Formats: sequence, C-alpha cells, structure tokens
Amino acid sequence: MKRDSIRALTASRGQDDSALRSVLVSLPGFDVEVCSNSYEQVLARGGLEDVQAAFVYLDGIEAEGLKLVGRLMASQPDLAVFVVSEKPGTDLVVSSIRAGAADVVAADAGTADLLKHMVRLVEARRKLPGGGCHKLVTVFSPRGGVGATTLAVNLAVSLKQQTGARIALVDLDLQNGEVPAFLNFRHPYSILDLVENVGNLDPVFLQGTLYQHSSGVAVLPAPPMLEDSESLSGSDVAAVLKALKAQYDYVVVDTPPVLNDVVLPAIEAAEPLYLLTGNTIPAVRALQRVCGTLKRVGLTPDNMKLLVAGAAAAGEVTDDDIADVSRLPVSGCLPSDPTVAGSALSQGRSVFAADEDSKLAVAMSAIAARLAGPAAVVKPPQRRGLFSRFTPAGGAS
Repeated sequence: MKRDSIRALTASRGQDDSALRSVLVSLPGFDVEVCSNSYEQVLARGGLEDVQAAFVYLDGIEAEGLKLVGRLMASQPDLAVFVVSEKPGTDLVVSSIRAGAADVVAADAGTADLLKHMVRLVEARRKLPGGGCHKLVTVFSPRGGVGATTLAVNLAVSLKQQTGARIALVDLDLQNGEVPAFLNFRHPYSILDLVENVGNLDPVFLQGTLYQHSSGVAVLPAPPMLEDSESLSGSDVAAVLKALKAQYDYVVVDTPPVLNDVVLPAIEAAEPLYLLTGNTIPAVRALQRVCGTLKRVGLTPDNMKLLVAGAAAAGEVTDDDIADVSRLPVSGCLPSDPTVAGSALSQGRSVFAADEDSKLAVAMSAIAARLAGPAAVVKPPQRRGLFSRFTPAGGAS
C-alpha cells in the first residue's frame, strides 16, 4: 500500500521533542520524516521547499516563537506551521492563529490528534494545482451476472497499482452488494453512516468510515441490512459521491442492474460511465432499453464507454450488432476467463493476485491504463500478443 510521505521539522529552544517525533514517525498510513532544529537553525535554512510541516515549541518564549511562525509563513505560505505547547489555552490558540499557524497541538499529543492534522495537510496539498484528477468512474450493466462487480473491483485495484493515486470503491448495489466478498473483508460501517453524517464529511471522518483494504483501495460497502437501503435517497447518494470525489483521485462506483433514483446520480456524474453488456440477445435488448432511457433523461454518449463481456461465436451477436443497437462504439472486450474470475472470487482477492498474466487481468489493466492516461505505469505483459487482443475500437478508452 502506498503511504503519503511528509517531511517535517521541529523548532525549539531546547525543549524535548522526542515524544512528538515518536508519534509522528509512527502514524498509520504515512511516512513521516522529522528533523530537530533550534530557532537559529530554522532561520538559517536557505529554504523550506522540501518541508511540508513545521512544529514550533512556544513555552516560555511566546513572543519570539510567534515571530518565527510569522517569518515561516511569509517565506513559504503553503507550509503548515503548528505551535506546540505543554498547556495550550484559548489565548495561545488565538494568538497563534493570528500569527499564521494552522493550529496548536499539545506537546504530548497522541496519534489521533496528529493523524487528524496530517490527513488535512495531505488533502490540502492535493487540492493545489496538479494535486489530483478527482474522477468519478461508474460501472453499470443492464443485466446481472455479466461481471460488473468484477470490473469495478479490479478496475479500482489496477488504478491503485498503476498510479499510486487515492482510490475509493463504492458499493452502490444496496440490495445485493458483494464488494466485501470480492475483497474478503467485513466492516462495521457503510454508506449509511456517511448519509447519517452528511454534514460532517471531512477527510478525517471519511478515512475513518471507509475500509482500508490491503490493496490500498478505500472501500465504502453497502448497508448490511436490506431494509436499511430503503432510507437512502438520490440526493443522499449524490452528496456522498461529491464528498468522496473531492477527497479521492478516483471514485469507482459499482451499481446494480437497475436504473433508479439512487443509481442515477452515479451515472449522471460519471466520467466515464462503463456500460458492460453480454453478447446474448436478452443482454443486448436490455442494453438497448437502457441507452434509450439514458438519452431520454438527457445524458449524452460522450462519456459512455461500451464494453462487451465475452467473445461472440460464429452466428451469435457480434460487436457490430451491439454497436448498431446501442448507437455506441464498442470500446473493448472483457475476455471470458471463468477459471481466473472464479479463483479470485473464491479467495477474496483481485484477478491480478489470482493470475496477473491471465487474459482477464491484462484486459482489466488495459482499461485502467487508458483511463489513467499518462499517470499509468503499465507492466509489459508476460505473454506475447495479449494486449493486441484488447484493442479499443477507434482508440477509445
């Protein structure tokens, strides 16, 4: 799992900073490097471009310390400066904030307090120019059993592997959500917890609610009880997806094979929407009805990517037939690979962990690579010619 790296320094007049440094370097999910400095050493530095956070000890030297805070902020406005005190009080907080400090922390601050500050620091850094793409990616199939959840789960995992970006995976199949089974985990929280706290969806709350999978993907499961799903509305889902999109580089949404008020917000905001269909006549008819409905509600095909699961045998429905019926070009095909897909599901892991050289894994990687664009780092396939079997029509991603 990729961890966020932070370089920090402490500035003191001889105060013991060992307790603070010990907590910082052990924060879960972060690689924090901390160096100790005197006030004079900090002022003598030629620049702080390589430092993201500074902790200034203030006890007994308030005026001098606040002056240092001001100089640090003047020299590097993006630096997060924290005042450290044995007894932080209201007056100190007010004077520190006025000097430009981000906050005041206790000298004996614990993991929870410092983790909150580091999460906010990283999220603020991501919002700077070039700090992330923030895309909502939705997977939808008009019929069940085609492989929509397989695609959503493995697309999220592959995006994480190839880009190292922050990835969230949302299980929006409120009645039959199977994402936890696909990734072999149980979690006490679900999308319902976010809806119930929709006014408090800050980065710390989000990170604590989503399940942090070993792949590096943060997962938001569906509610555990069927009746709970009835309390969610389209506006609730839209608010949750908006909050997640603001905090994650990619939000991948797995949806049920039905169009309703809960699913539509994920489809309307998708960039892109992956429409997955089988090559049977019932599947194509269902696709035709869905495409007609999406057109009537005002959605354009600009961000729709049509994927076909399985290869057509002689005399069966072809990609050209599917494109003609849906009025969408076929962007690619997911090869039928029941052995790898079944093995991955039974073991609760991705298709890449089951067999990264399989046709299905290579096809999934290709979809993620085209979605990520220049940010993707794709390993060459181990078997000659596999990428040639997944060549998008017209070069679409």
